[in-house]
Amino acid sequence: MIEKEVKHPLTGERDIARIRSELERRFGAPREQALEVSTWYETSTPGGLRRVRLRSGNASTITYKAVVDAADQTKTRIEHEVEVDNLDSARSILEKLGFEETIRYERFRETYSCGKACVCIDRMPFGDFIEIEGELGEIERVEAELGLGRSDRLLERYMDRGRRATEQEGLDPCIITFAAFGMQTPKG
Repeated sequence: MIEKEVKHPLTGERDIARIRSELERRFGAPREQALEVSTWYETSTPGGLRRVRLRSGNASTITYKAVVDAADQTKTRIEHEVEVDNLDSARSILEKLGFEETIRYERFRETYSCGKACVCIDRMPFGDFIEIEGELGEIERVEAELGLGRSDRLLERYMDRGRRATEQEGLDPCIITFAAFGMQTPKG
């Protein structure tokens, strides 16, 4: 499956409240709210570096992503994801296959169904963001409805942005959690 998404920074509680209010007015209450913990694992193979993600939250998943070049100012990836019912067993399997944990980060995520797009408000230890996932036309429709400018798009991965933030704070760049930043976990 091809995943296409964009992120926009949110600046403060008023911005989050404005976006949340507009999403609820247009699309209803969030379909999910959860603290998610994502742990990335890597291994080197003759074909290059391989990464997979284990995520816990409302559901636990294992995900493989690979980069796809996109000329449309979106972050585009090949994504294969399945639910797992035992994270400890999945973690053990990855380790037995030679994968090593490289980074762990947390986010509190509110997920909204917006027509054919999925929109999330992500509260992270290093900032707040809105992520819009779907086909390009749906992404642009939601951006317009929420008053988000194309020039404000962020295409970088959360883990890269989080690593920079932890390094600036003198923290372990592999552990991007609310506790590491001395923060309480946000609520919806």
